[in-house]
Amino acid sequence: MSSELWEFIKENIAVITAGLSLITVFLSAAMAYFYNIKHKDLDRFYKNAQDNMETLIEPIYFKLRDIEAIVDKERKIELLKEFFDSYNYNKINISRLGNRKLIDNFLKCELAFKKILIDDSEVLYQEVIVNIKQLKHIVDTDYWKLFEVIYKDYNWYKKTVDMNYILRFLLKVSLFLQNTFYGIAFLAYVFLTTFIILSIFDFSFNVFRFSVLLLSFLFSTALYLLFGMYNSAFADTKQKRTTVDILREMIISFTDKVFRGVKVPFLLIWRGLKYIFIKLKKFIVSIISFFRNDQTNS
Repeated sequence: MSSELWEFIKENIAVITAGLSLITVFLSAAMAYFYNIKHKDLDRFYKNAQDNMETLIEPIYFKLRDIEAIVDKERKIELLKEFFDSYNYNKINISRLGNRKLIDNFLKCELAFKKILIDDSEVLYQEVIVNIKQLKHIVDTDYWKLFEVIYKDYNWYKKTVDMNYILRFLLKVSLFLQNTFYGIAFLAYVFLTTFIILSIFDFSFNVFRFSVLLLSFLFSTALYLLFGMYNSAFADTKQKRTTVDILREMIISFTDKVFRGVKVPFLLIWRGLKYIFIKLKKFIVSIISFFRNDQTNS
């Protein structure tokens, strides 16, 4: 069979060579075509993103911040009127915001504000305040995403422009590996969670599979943290919020909600924790002293 195939190839080598050449040319042309389309799409995206950020998103973001900071009701309504006079469909193309969720919330806020111009009740005013907070949150998210897209390489080039090319290459590899192990750790976590849930429902537990999934999760997480420690020397080179930043914001937000919910002054809580710590420390010291005296007497 192999000899017959070899004879067939030798007899038709010219045809096969021509066919392979034709396929190579076709694939090269297709790759160049799709690359050019992707390149043009990216250029158009970056141009629109920068234009939208500078002319719309950024001014709206900072104006909403100023409005949210105002406590006086009359002054806040006055600023809101100026805001919606400046940004309405008669003066700007709302579609340039480029985010349907953002456009929907913007129109919702505008409608709520028009209501309080007719009926200045406290209920309608609070509705406007809630809508403005939601709009500001969406604009804030959109603003920083656009910022990351446009300036993602700014700090990278600034910090690596004079760096040795070998170290720069190693840093790129390290960033790639960190992102790779982050994805692997996430997938391992999903598979591990799914396995545990299915094991509970099936009333069966495969120790070997559980061990493999657990080790995969722990190993990939450890490598992610290891490369993350190396990359922390070049923090913020991609203008992105790190895992530490997100965790810090979550902790601050959680503690703020807890303190507001229980309405207990922070100083009182701190004094209480300090008192408990001192008492606990004295208790531990007394136990250690007791055992030392007991050993000495024996």
